[in-house]
Amino acid sequence: MMWAMMGVGMLFNAIQGNSQAAQMREMQASQQAEMQKMTKSMQQQQAAMNETPFSSMLQIQTGLPEYPEENFSNLQNMQLGHMDARQAFTEQLDNDLQNAKTAFFQDNHYETELGADGRHKVAQGDEGKPNVKPGAEGQDQKLARLTFEGEKKAELTEKHTAQKEQFINKERENFKEFLAMNRERMENPYVHGELQKMVVATKKKSLDLQQNHEDERWRVDLPPDEKIAARLDSGLKQLRDMDQEHVEAEENSPDAKELMEHDQKVAAILYDHKKNAQQEKSDENFTMDPRKMMAAAQQRREPKDVGQSLPSYLTNAMYELGVYSV
Repeated sequence: MMWAMMGVGMLFNAIQGNSQAAQMREMQASQQAEMQKMTKSMQQQQAAMNETPFSSMLQIQTGLPEYPEENFSNLQNMQLGHMDARQAFTEQLDNDLQNAKTAFFQDNHYETELGADGRHKVAQGDEGKPNVKPGAEGQDQKLARLTFEGEKKAELTEKHTAQKEQFINKERENFKEFLAMNRERMENPYVHGELQKMVVATKKKSLDLQQNHEDERWRVDLPPDEKIAARLDSGLKQLRDMDQEHVEAEENSPDAKELMEHDQKVAAILYDHKKNAQQEKSDENFTMDPRKMMAAAQQRREPKDVGQSLPSYLTNAMYELGVYSV
């Protein structure tokens, strides 16, 4: 599930309602390069764990399965294809809505009133909604409306930023608590499985939040018109169907399964070597100098880099949440 392996930050950036195509493609290329770089970096870090004797490092590296570059590329192409199709659809939807909005204000306008500064501003009802009046929109009314829409967009951006920050902070604390409870078992495949369940749950909540934000961004500057609202509802349903179809395609993709199996194999191999190294150290502890024992105990209390203990697909998610050590 490539979407589930994406970091929260990447997922939030993956769906932008009205961004330009060039910016989207630039973001996609950057995301692809960064994800591949992080994946390989984490694999190298795992192979060079501090507890593993140097004499065993070559044996570990040569025993690791080859990274499935082709599967990774296939999944990235699938993701980029979805993003391109999504961008084309959102641009068409935006054009349709803007044309409908233009037509609406050729026949209607928002009632205005003079503000404290002597300028026209949109008159709002009890619920903070503009009062719609028949008749084509004049220049002063248009300026007042554009100011009103800009203020609403700014308020929405501030609201979304706060919600996103609150969400990420809460999820970060949940992961830090779980990792702290399992600090001495972070190389255990069972812990990896439980952590992956948490990652998938977080990505699903992140996707829901992002889609809610996207819905609100679409609606924030549209006039209260039933036909326009119906067109938007229909378009958003098509957009969600496209997203769901893509998620299911990735979940059932042989490439995603191959990548996941590769990371799980790597984690299992490293876990076995880690256990052997720990056993060797345990045997040495019988004759260890007390000062060395105290130094080893101190080392165990020092912050532990998650990149040295978790497989890459989990490390990437932790780094995106801002969890680097435990």
